Amino acid sequence: MADLDALLIRLRPHLSFSPDPVEDEQLGLLYIATYCDENGFPVRVIDEPAPTIELLLRSIEHSKAKVVGFFCDHENISSVFEVARCIREAHPDVLMVAGGPQASASPWDERIIRESEIDMVACGEGEQTFLEILKWRIRGEGALKDIDGLVFQDEGRIVHNPPRALRRDLDTLPAPVRTFNYLGKPPNGSENIVTARGCPYHCAFCYEGQRIKVRRRSTADVLTEIEYLLRERNMYYLAILDDVFTMSTKHVREICDGVKELQKKYHSFYWFAEGRADILCKHPEMLDWMRDAGMVRLQIGVETGSQKVLDAYNKKLTLEEIRECVKLCYEKDILSVVGNFIIGGAFETWETVGESIHFACELMELAPGCFDFNTTIYTPYPATPMYTSPEEFGMTMLDQDCVTGPGDNYAFCATEGMSKWEILDARHVFMEAVENKAASLVPQISEERRVQHFQIHYLIHMHTIWVQMLSRSRNFYNYYGLQACSDKLPIGKLEGENLHTYRPVRTVNIGASYEGDLVLKVNGKALRFNKLGEKVFEYCYGKLTVKDIVERIVDEFDMRDVRDEAERYVHRTLENLDQEKLVIFSPI
Repeated sequence: MADLDALLIRLRPHLSFSPDPVEDEQLGLLYIATYCDENGFPVRVIDEPAPTIELLLRSIEHSKAKVVGFFCDHENISSVFEVARCIREAHPDVLMVAGGPQASASPWDERIIRESEIDMVACGEGEQTFLEILKWRIRGEGALKDIDGLVFQDEGRIVHNPPRALRRDLDTLPAPVRTFNYLGKPPNGSENIVTARGCPYHCAFCYEGQRIKVRRRSTADVLTEIEYLLRERNMYYLAILDDVFTMSTKHVREICDGVKELQKKYHSFYWFAEGRADILCKHPEMLDWMRDAGMVRLQIGVETGSQKVLDAYNKKLTLEEIRECVKLCYEKDILSVVGNFIIGGAFETWETVGESIHFACELMELAPGCFDFNTTIYTPYPATPMYTSPEEFGMTMLDQDCVTGPGDNYAFCATEGMSKWEILDARHVFMEAVENKAASLVPQISEERRVQHFQIHYLIHMHTIWVQMLSRSRNFYNYYGLQACSDKLPIGKLEGENLHTYRPVRTVNIGASYEGDLVLKVNGKALRFNKLGEKVFEYCYGKLTVKDIVERIVDEFDMRDVRDEAERYVHRTLENLDQEKLVIFSPI
């Protein structure tokens, strides 16, 4: 590779190895790299699960990069500080720039400059700002004071340039080139995309909607990028990362129609998007469009089961609208609707936690096998109302910098009604109660929906609460899993086929007995077999067809004179085993 002008780096929260690979691309950095590259400045991205200091320093040396940019969020900021210190020692002439949500928010825009080796901060959307930094640094064009969106230090004084105006026409930005990862990252079939930037809402806990207006890409521009991902990256799963994908019915309809045409031209793929319950209640037809175009997972913001807390968050949403939305999703066969719940946020008490538990369980009852949940513990994001004025939300800030634990998974605040230890405990109480509710609803889930959950699990690694619940029983896990990832079928799907040509396959290992007889302990009960049934089940290993099993039973139990009765017995036994999810049938 030729020499680079800049490297853009996203660090994990800690500079340590993780067994979990990074699946997602950092689109923001790829957008910046692509934009700069098209304007004559070669830039690449380092976005690895666990980059070592040595690897980063070696990459800077080999690429001869003159500028290094960091993506900063509340989780990786301490790692960014440490890496910047090491870069300064090894490469003192390299210019370092910070960007991202943490860097763009007060007071961190100044703190980064004062407390680290980083030279300047690019606030807001970074494509044009970073390009102008490169022009100044590489070519000597322009002056720092004229670069909008820049925060820098001049003779000990922090200078805030005017904010960068938002780009109105997103189609003028080139689509991010996924191969611009400096260390090479082969496609894995899973891709991200944004069809719009910004959020029109102003939730008290969220940074995104505080000042970023909504702008949408044209349908043609979005579909061109999706076609590239299908053609060149063999994409089978797409995450649409818009804050609210369902804002415009026209936008959703056009993209869904275009996606269906692309699927005909190339191949089917599945996708995820975020929506809002109130909008979907007003325009339920969007659910039909998205489902028919391959959407298998929809996220909606639930946040809490307390209307008082919901109002404090400024969600502009009601619990009834959330109920109605979940019901609609279930009725329209959306496979998975996930609602996020915040624990330990505004005015939280054990009573409001109880309301959230009750509401989550109610939503599961409304949509068994469909509604899923996620929980986070409230994390204070800079420049949000709850960060700047926690007392107005009945909260006390204990660790504003979030250094004592992982973001979204630790309590950095206390409320008037709960200590931080109670908040941590409340999350466990919530999860246990809702998971128990999900387990109790498993019998209500249709066979078709069960198989769909396992199909999506195997195809795109989407692990829903319902896959988790079904997987608690080994025979269920294999029974539905084998249907999802192979050509094996339950006995009910063999109607009209010649059952005798199929090979029954056990879904559990045989490993229990009682007084010399086979006893299987599954799903909380013990199944006892007589000698005949025991032998039928033993032959269900996938090597014999049903016809073979009948012939062996006839011979071994001397039933030649009652062969028809033996055949009926084998069939009944197989039907009973299928009822208990203990066998599945293979055509081979």
